Amino acid sequence: MQTTIVQLANVMATIANKGYYYTPHLVDSIEGGDDDGLLDTFKIKHFVKDVPDSVFTEVQNGMQAVMEFGTGAAAKIPGIVVCGKTGTVQNSAKVNGEMVKQKDHAFFGAFAPRNDPRIAIAVICENAGFGAASSAPIASLMIEKYLRDSIAGTVRQNLAEELAKKNLIPPLMRLAMARMDSIKQAKLAQQLQMDKEKEEEDTTEDDIKIDTTNRALPVPKKHKSSKDTGNKSVVSTNAAILVDEEKYSLTPKPLKA
Repeated sequence: MQTTIVQLANVMATIANKGYYYTPHLVDSIEGGDDDGLLDTFKIKHFVKDVPDSVFTEVQNGMQAVMEFGTGAAAKIPGIVVCGKTGTVQNSAKVNGEMVKQKDHAFFGAFAPRNDPRIAIAVICENAGFGAASSAPIASLMIEKYLRDSIAGTVRQNLAEELAKKNLIPPLMRLAMARMDSIKQAKLAQQLQMDKEKEEEDTTEDDIKIDTTNRALPVPKKHKSSKDTGNKSVVSTNAAILVDEEKYSLTPKPLKA
């Protein structure tokens, strides 16, 4: 589609120039100068053969009439003589494995001003119907913006706002975008769930700690009194635990008489 638009713009430029065009390009200049001649090929005039100027004049007359009182009249620009041509393009698309006829593409090509062409343009709105309904107004606003750097008048400004609110995305493209968006949303939801599970797992691991602060102290065990010596045995305790020194003294007390 992009190639088609460029070719149509070339046609508009050729008609405007009465027989020649320059190769379309996006580079206007190179910082520091074009010492290597990278832009030289874009400065060459490409001429058509064996077409007299009178033919181009008649074509321009017809294109101006289109904008003055023809199918493009609603898109004419006050004070600027525009030569244009509306059109519809039949097309088909493969749906479920079969080729199905789709709504016509809307086409509009133009150049302006007629006597001193400064812009050539081609606009295609896919599956938008008649060119006069969408492509022509869009092109006329772009022409005016390019030549005057602004859109003048309430009527033209309202037209710009109206077009800005239109949804000109083709139905099949909208369906494809919806499918892609659904897949994207599903993947996002899956990733969020995985992140949540990972976060919960990490939190659980951090919370699992051995709590040694509230362990019960072991109960000291007393050995039975020794029958051989008649003395009480020393209490066996854990050295790491503080015990009641008076109750569990390490120094044997004298036996009572």
